[in-house]
Amino acid sequence: MITYTGLVTLATQYMPWGVMANYASTERFFEELFPGRAGVPRSGVAAPLVYVSPLMAIASRTWGGAGVGSIQVTNPGDSTATITLRRSATTAIGARGESIVFAGPSGKLLDRHAQEGGALATQSVMVGLHAGRFANWGLRWLYFLSGIGGTIMVGSGLVLWTVKRRAKLPDPMQPHFGFRLVERLNIAAIVGLPAGLATYFLANRLLPIAMSDRAE
Repeated sequence: MITYTGLVTLATQYMPWGVMANYASTERFFEELFPGRAGVPRSGVAAPLVYVSPLMAIASRTWGGAGVGSIQVTNPGDSTATITLRRSATTAIGARGESIVFAGPSGKLLDRHAQEGGALATQSVMVGLHAGRFANWGLRWLYFLSGIGGTIMVGSGLVLWTVKRRAKLPDPMQPHFGFRLVERLNIAAIVGLPAGLATYFLANRLLPIAMSDRAE
């Protein structure tokens, strides 16, 4: 299941040919998939932003008490600034929440976008199931344990396959090149991937915060 939901989550990266055949660019595709306000150029007239807290309260009431998941400010400090609040993904399985757009200087409601279309709703649920942001702590532990169980299943399957295959070889003590290659690839996958992840996370902790290009 997680393989399928992962494929749906990154479908445009794994299978971009449909988008390439029908749209001039991926940006145009996403503009149509997630319609919103067209980009407005800066006016050059300075204007402070209103306090966001009252806008969050309005959004929460509009969404029946659901919280705000993200805040996006465009053209900050300009008279054309907008504040976009997106509904938190922790209150529903779907990962694509509604959004509300306010004028930055005045707090006036400009737009309200609800999720539209069965295809988008289905994709939203698949992404939500994959990410599990809606899950409580008990369900998150179940996600974790299921992942560990799946990893053990795959790793033990690789080992058992080579053990059974070795017994069927004409000379188990001197296996052919292809079998030796598979054995070493299995070792690389079982040991190398966890070691690589551990090294990555360790490097992330050891690299200085002020280091240029640290994020890359």
